[in-house]
Parts: sequence; C-alpha cells; structure tokens
Amino acid sequence: MRSHLEKASSAADENFGWRRPWSGSAAREGVWSNVRSAEVTLLQLVSDEEAAGRASEVMALVKDHLATDDPRRVRLARRLRSIISGEMSPSDRDLMVRALDAAYNALDDELARVRSLRNILWTA
Repeated sequence: MRSHLEKASSAADENFGWRRPWSGSAAREGVWSNVRSAEVTLLQLVSDEEAAGRASEVMALVKDHLATDDPRRVRLARRLRSIISGEMSPSDRDLMVRALDAAYNALDDELARVRSLRNILWTA
C-alpha cells in the first residue's frame, strides 16, 4: 500500500514542462490508479465490520464499471445483504477485493480511452 501511495505522490509531483497538455492527464491517471490500488489493498486489511460497511460502495463501483453478466458482479450482488448484515466469510472479502480491483481496472481503461480520443481530436 505504501508503495502505491509513494508512486502516486511521485506522479503528482512530476513536472512535464511544455509536454503537460499531453502528459499531464496521463500523470493524473497514474496518481489515481495508484490511489485506487492502495484502496484495494486497504480493503484486504481492514476489519470485517469496516469491510462490510464498504460493501455498498464497492457494489456501486462494480455496477458502474463491470458488465451485468460479470461473474464477480453477479456473486457480489447475491452476497451483498449477507455481507452488510455482518455474515461475511473470508471468501466474501476476497470477492469484494477482486470485484473492486476489476471495477477500478475497468475505470482506468475507460479513462485511458477518453484521453486517447481527446488526443486524437486535439491533433485533428
């Protein structure tokens, strides 16, 4: 987790000079990608009560970024009430971590596609 936060800090402090319009948004994506990776790691380490408290937030991110038929999304949706009520098993935590990581990876891919389109349009 510390490594991800250090990478995020380094990316945030980087100076791109004249390349900033092209490289600045990629650096910001790097910052957020590392912050999100640290958050996934944190979910592995927090108490069951804390993880259960984050279950709805994780589910919202999963719904926003994973396909409706994604197995992690389907399984998490089935287990959500049990998790929130405090009946969380180690496999539920693992499911939450994997689903959150997949949702964040999908978000990173979406942002990269938007940045690429912006660069194409700007160049044209």
